[in-house]
Amino acid sequence: MTHGKLTNRALYSTFFSYAFNYQPCFAFLVGLFSGITADDILGGRFLCTLIGLGTALTGFWFLHRRFGFFCGLFFAICFLGYPQSIIHYRWIYPHGMVGWALIAAVGLLMRPARLPQDWKVGLVLILGVASHLLGVYATIAAGFCRLLRPKSWLPVTLPSALFLLLVFLGLNSLLNGWPAQDLSHLLRNYEADSESSGRGFSLIHNFANFFFQDYFHISALLGFFVCLRRRSYMLCIAAFIMSFFLLRNRQNLTFFYYQAMVILPILAGLVAVGISGLMGFAKRRFLLGKGVVRAVQVLLCIFFLFLGFRQLPNVLEERLPVRISAWVVDSIPDYEAAAKLLNRETNPNDLVIAHWNLGWMLHCRNADVLMATAWSGLPAGNFFDPPPARERFCYPLDTQNAKFFVITHLDELWAFQQKYRDWETDRKSTRLNSSH
Repeated sequence: MTHGKLTNRALYSTFFSYAFNYQPCFAFLVGLFSGITADDILGGRFLCTLIGLGTALTGFWFLHRRFGFFCGLFFAICFLGYPQSIIHYRWIYPHGMVGWALIAAVGLLMRPARLPQDWKVGLVLILGVASHLLGVYATIAAGFCRLLRPKSWLPVTLPSALFLLLVFLGLNSLLNGWPAQDLSHLLRNYEADSESSGRGFSLIHNFANFFFQDYFHISALLGFFVCLRRRSYMLCIAAFIMSFFLLRNRQNLTFFYYQAMVILPILAGLVAVGISGLMGFAKRRFLLGKGVVRAVQVLLCIFFLFLGFRQLPNVLEERLPVRISAWVVDSIPDYEAAAKLLNRETNPNDLVIAHWNLGWMLHCRNADVLMATAWSGLPAGNFFDPPPARERFCYPLDTQNAKFFVITHLDELWAFQQKYRDWETDRKSTRLNSSH
């Protein structure tokens, strides 16, 4: 986008497809920051790190003003020190921006309800939908927080809805109606995924897997019940709505955690406010003095800091456990060496078929095997089913004309494992299940 091209590798990007639904504003920012680092991925990763720090500061600001300094400090330390935060805010995902928008919106919603405040919430939520379509979930969650105040519905939900609509209509006009086609396919895939992942007791199973995966999520679940009070119930509403939408569609959210970044700041808020609530209860129940309470708060901060800094050696030595290690680059030097070789042996108009974790470093035309399959007119997993029309490709992807066909371990583990979805069989199966 920073070079004036609406493209996602070899395809013209609609930003509403199943394969790529990151929104234009976030994509432009990533390109802008990558340009600062000479088109290297480092710039985009630096942007996401800034998003993580901004989220921590935002949560600290709102929580310390409502629940006290130590509550805000608990949030910041707990949020930044959690291993999933350390991992995912160093990668390029727009989901972190959605989480930032949501914690800011909930912080504003916890203030006394007034129309100017509600309009601020609506404007903040634009950050979410300008980054990823999951920002729609954040807007719905914020709307539920004002469910009993109808005059707040419009200012809370209209700005982000109007922004997303204008982006969609603009792209749809510019790209010959392709975004409408992709959105239809995206919704169809979402419905099918929800049917397979959230049917019957599967949703309860997904909830249990997610909230009992480690100490952080168990603490957030306990904090949820502590926060069911007048001053903090907005956190509970946002957590429940976001969890419901995410977990009815994803069984593997604990494994592919990047989508959970949209709710991660809210979970950290539940932990921090829950601890503060328990401290307040203990102070009243056992008549603890201010000095005792302050000492416990300091000890808790030290404990959270210890948990965070305990990850530092693993970060510096690149040994931080990554749950999706089998689905990420296993050797950066190998990929960089392969990119140098291919760049040396190709011209800008040559075609190379290679996974995008290699392709982004190439100076020639390239596409991954799924995209090349789609160009040939065949469905390629859920990402290109049905395959896009030929005119939607920026250049031909005939594999017979490819100068190199590179197979990486990511192709073997991921691309080659994509299955064809028989939509007619799925539709009949869904109808049969509903009749029973």
